[in-house]
Amino acid sequence: TVRVIDSNGSPVSGAGVFPLSAEGQAITQFSLRTTDANGEIKLSSLPNQAIQLIARHPVLGENVIAVDLQMGDNPPTQIQLEAGCLIRVQVVDDQGQAQPGIAAVVLNQSGSPISSLLYGNQMMEYSANMMSGNEQKLGPMRPGKYVLLLSNLNGDNMRQPLLIEAGVPEQRLTIEFAP
Repeated sequence: TVRVIDSNGSPVSGAGVFPLSAEGQAITQFSLRTTDANGEIKLSSLPNQAIQLIARHPVLGENVIAVDLQMGDNPPTQIQLEAGCLIRVQVVDDQGQAQPGIAAVVLNQSGSPISSLLYGNQMMEYSANMMSGNEQKLGPMRPGKYVLLLSNLNGDNMRQPLLIEAGVPEQRLTIEFAP
């Protein structure tokens, strides 16, 4: 059982919680479940080892904690969200026109597609925006160094460094897709 709280210690409803390997690789990418009114969510079928848990809320931010799981153990786990930065990506062609079918994904230092940890209605919204060429919302992401990966349906990729600074609530990027 994981409890997600905000910076004031109040429970956060509607947060997604995902397990990562100790190295930061996503174990699960999608979830239809979010935290309840008490800020709690029950996770099952987790590996018997040291892992990380990432909690993300679309407005309040995210945070990652390390947890060492032992067989039959159910340690009380609490994650306090930290303010993050919402990344808004508009992919365009060389004429500045929106390009449909280009997926924008933020990779963490381990190369894991951390912005693709989607929950609830985010999955449908992300897919619809990507396929129609609308602006894609990624995050909120914690401050740090990342890589922004753009990919089309043909498998063409383009990467660029992405720096998220502390205290920046939102970044808007318009990027020409030219792999």
